[in-house]
Amino acid sequence: MDVSIFSCRELTFLDLIGCDIPAAPAGLVGFPNLTKLYLHGVGFPDNGVRGLEELIAESPLLQVLWLDKLWFPEDEDVDEQDAHGFEELVIRAPNLRNLRIVSEYDNGWQIEELPCIEKVEISSDNYTTNRDFGRLLTRVARVRELSLKMPWQLPM
Repeated sequence: MDVSIFSCRELTFLDLIGCDIPAAPAGLVGFPNLTKLYLHGVGFPDNGVRGLEELIAESPLLQVLWLDKLWFPEDEDVDEQDAHGFEELVIRAPNLRNLRIVSEYDNGWQIEELPCIEKVEISSDNYTTNRDFGRLLTRVARVRELSLKMPWQLPM
């Protein structure tokens, strides 16, 4: 993927599969008209988790966000035994209605208040043992449809 993607300021829908997203140039981080963002097998080699956070936060009209098997440089520092070592990723999207995350590890996903959320699907093959599920669920308290797929019993 070329950095020129960030000059497409009128995009309302973006679906990327199997590519790397470069760091955005200053002043062109997000897409002001984007309502749907689908990322499948996408990497963020230049700016990692922060690059995705900025992309989401700087797309103020975003209503649908699907993140499927993403790759970050920080992933290489993960302890395979307990999935610790991820850089925590915070999703800030006040107009978001539909959130879908599919990931080998839970990547420490954190969600800011989502007042418009209707549907959340989170599927992870491994989760961090210190995961605060209460905090996660509180952030999506208004959700109408919730699907969580985790391989182990959740900590009490």
